[in-house]
Amino acid sequence: MDIPINHPSFTRRHLSVRPAGLLKGVKLLQNNSEVIGKRGRFEVRDDADKTRVVELKGRFIDPLPSFSIDGERIELGRPLTWYK
Repeated sequence: MDIPINHPSFTRRHLSVRPAGLLKGVKLLQNNSEVIGKRGRFEVRDDADKTRVVELKGRFIDPLPSFSIDGERIELGRPLTWYK
């Protein structure tokens, strides 16, 4: 299940995140194609053909990573709580 990223700079070139699984890590997709990055940093082109840096940082057990575009943090969902 891919999670779409709603950002005003990516209306034509859509971004989405595929959460981590048991044996696979988090993946960043642009227009349904996997983006290759290094150590959680990805360079993608926005609608104005400008290069933007996307950062994904995994959380210990949570399948959803923390996500930012050029330092602007974007919430994909509520993080898991360790207590309950």
